Amino acid sequence: MKLKRFIGLYTFFLFFGIVTCQSQASIPKVEKIYKNIPELIIKDSLFLCGIDSLIFKSFCPEIKRKVFKTFNIISQKRDGYFSLIFSLCPQFEYYERVALKGYFKYKDYIFIWYGDIPQYLGDVSNKEKKIPYVSQPSYMKTETTEFYFNYTFKKLSLTGLCCMQHYIRK
Repeated sequence: MKLKRFIGLYTFFLFFGIVTCQSQASIPKVEKIYKNIPELIIKDSLFLCGIDSLIFKSFCPEIKRKVFKTFNIISQKRDGYFSLIFSLCPQFEYYERVALKGYFKYKDYIFIWYGDIPQYLGDVSNKEKKIPYVSQPSYMKTETTEFYFNYTFKKLSLTGLCCMQHYIRK
């Protein structure tokens, strides 16, 4: 009899505890925010040819599947060249720690440029585009498709790449 009563009370408190925990759990609010980004007009056609041959004709499966259509580009000026990282993403990701400079569209992809822009690569126009991004994405990135380049006047050189991308829904 005591065992049945214990099991009954245990079940009651277990159920009550689960209900209480579930009612207190907060679900993060996904909010769509817009950022005005200036258009970047690319003057260096060899840069775009480099993107064609080194990214779009690469063996990376995520490029072939054409599921994601956004590249975030992080650029940093070095001694005589620029170091560039192209990260394929499902959407525009805003990084507050790196200066957002502009965007350009190429082959149905949008490229968001962060950091230093080589003066001979292109110009930032006065024309802006309102681009949405999610404040708290509903995915968690574990590995990403990234292309690493060095860029000098009229030359884009691939220095490394990582062709995996797995997104896990939260």
